[in-house]
Amino acid sequence: MKKKEINLGRLIKPIIFLALALALELIQFAIFGFKSIDGTTQLLPSYILLDIAIWLIFAGVIFAMNKKWSQDLCFYIFLLIQIVFNIINIILCKTLGNVFYFKLIGLASEGTEAFDWGMVRWGFIISNIAVLIVAIISQIVIDKFANINLQLKKISVRTLGLLVFAVCLTIGVTTFGVQINYLSPYDQQICDELTLKNYSMQKLGTFGFYIRDAINSISKPKPDLTKEEALQLIENGQKQENTQSILHNDNLIIIMLESFDEFAIDPYNTPTIYNLMKDSIVANQFISNNKTNISETIGLLGYMPFEEELSLEDNQRLATKYSLPNLFKNQGYQTNYFHSYKSSFYNRDEIIAKLGFDNTFFLEDAEFPDKSMNFYEWNSEVDFFNYFKEQIAPTNGSKFMSYYLTVATHGKYTTPNIRFQKYYDQYDHNLENTDFKNWFTSQGFIFPEDKETQTYLKHFKAAAMDTDAMVKSLLEHLNTPLENGKKLLDNTSILFYADHNSYYHDLCYTIKNTDAADTSNLKSYQVPMFIYSQKLGHQEIDNFTNTYDLHPTICELYGLPYSTYMTYGNAILNNQGQDISNNEDKVYFSQKVGYYSSKFHSTGINNPMPVAGGGIQDISDATRYINNVKIYYEKQKNLHYIYTYKW
Repeated sequence: MKKKEINLGRLIKPIIFLALALALELIQFAIFGFKSIDGTTQLLPSYILLDIAIWLIFAGVIFAMNKKWSQDLCFYIFLLIQIVFNIINIILCKTLGNVFYFKLIGLASEGTEAFDWGMVRWGFIISNIAVLIVAIISQIVIDKFANINLQLKKISVRTLGLLVFAVCLTIGVTTFGVQINYLSPYDQQICDELTLKNYSMQKLGTFGFYIRDAINSISKPKPDLTKEEALQLIENGQKQENTQSILHNDNLIIIMLESFDEFAIDPYNTPTIYNLMKDSIVANQFISNNKTNISETIGLLGYMPFEEELSLEDNQRLATKYSLPNLFKNQGYQTNYFHSYKSSFYNRDEIIAKLGFDNTFFLEDAEFPDKSMNFYEWNSEVDFFNYFKEQIAPTNGSKFMSYYLTVATHGKYTTPNIRFQKYYDQYDHNLENTDFKNWFTSQGFIFPEDKETQTYLKHFKAAAMDTDAMVKSLLEHLNTPLENGKKLLDNTSILFYADHNSYYHDLCYTIKNTDAADTSNLKSYQVPMFIYSQKLGHQEIDNFTNTYDLHPTICELYGLPYSTYMTYGNAILNNQGQDISNNEDKVYFSQKVGYYSSKFHSTGINNPMPVAGGGIQDISDATRYINNVKIYYEKQKNLHYIYTYKW
């Protein structure tokens, strides 16, 4: 080819690339079903120019390549980058509910263990592969039918390539910078921090999001407050020790129940927990919709940074000063942590002790027959508890605060667990010989008609029955008379709460007759939470409550010297165990799907939508909600700075 002859295919390929990149973005947005403020489906980013700017730069690079093979190589590389992001996001959409971001690479082993092919949305993966096939075919067609050389009169092909690249680069960089500067103020803040990953993707698009994420991975955003201002905010919220609190100096056991949905509990299969709730304070509208490690952190810290996993150092004094184990330890308690799975999962072996626990105990530390260390081959909670019962609830007279995270009900529910065979048999017996099924449907749950979902439910319920047996063993241990004639149960409280719903195989959505894609339906995320204490008695709390309320509630009941600023939530009960919950200004934040109140849901700050069943709200309700979310967000951001800058 002569120096002033350019092949027609070289002109067409950048255009084909732009069209295919746009198609991939449409697929990406279809995956997550993003909604605009008016509730309509949003098929492209709000700030689409960020994507266009990067695509234009890529197109300029493709055009600038002088060799056909180098042009084709860039064409495929740039498309594959977007396809890889899309496919990873398709997989994470079901397992995490979030798009991929770079810090998740540190959780690759956890993701690999938890991965289940049943969660993959094959239609969207095939759509991405189809785009790649179209790209390959288009290259072949162009090379065959557009192999025509055009004559350039005043400029060489190399010079034209460099000129076009320079123009594309200039326009792309300028467009990207101008668009970033025109983000609305709260979009700017949320997208700078990537506070809400899905919302940020909805706003920025694939390349806008990942460029921002790359910048965040190598630099820290400048805080809006100083350490002195943070200390003042904490001091303003400081509460002194209250020795008159109803549970002051009592023992505490917190049990976070893995994937323990409302329908896990019934009088036939889980009678211990069912009857215990009759003597407990029960939160009937308790919402939790975060991953296990996040719900765990929220319960212990009262807040969660804009992270998927904590990364604590010994000198992060303010970040962990008000954690529950530290607060109890400062009051002379022995603080112990227990998890019936491996210590390395979510790096708990490194993180938990830094939250203030004196001792940590994991599956590796227990010895009982037929123990398995494999994911999905869950061990019996009864076996784990019985091995550690003296550490969980010491009978030596010392004050203790113990935190126990279960795992048996995690799922998947497709295959049986040999350790639970007796529960499968008992479940089948109860299904055939008791009124369980009628009771189940009378509670508003749907008993599945198809055999496959019936199997999921059976496996889930069997694991819940094992957890129930563990609670029975715990109560027996607490009821054993001590040398002084008293029982541990006389001055020990137990707080139960679930980390999230039973989302594996969409089980909870089927049973509750809700849609997994409808993130506005609070019923989907409603899970058990109750507190048992002989000093508190029974109460039914019907107001909107959530995971963030646990930390301040415990602090109030036990009279701990905490700061109300170091938690997002509000106490449900006062220091005498009386209900002080309210719905008016309460906001709940889920890293997966955004903000909630009892009336509204929003993926960001300025786009409130009524929750399902919340009724029609007037503009004043929406304005109040937006203002409350803004207040909540500012506090979130400041606590994130306290964590990030190790103050």
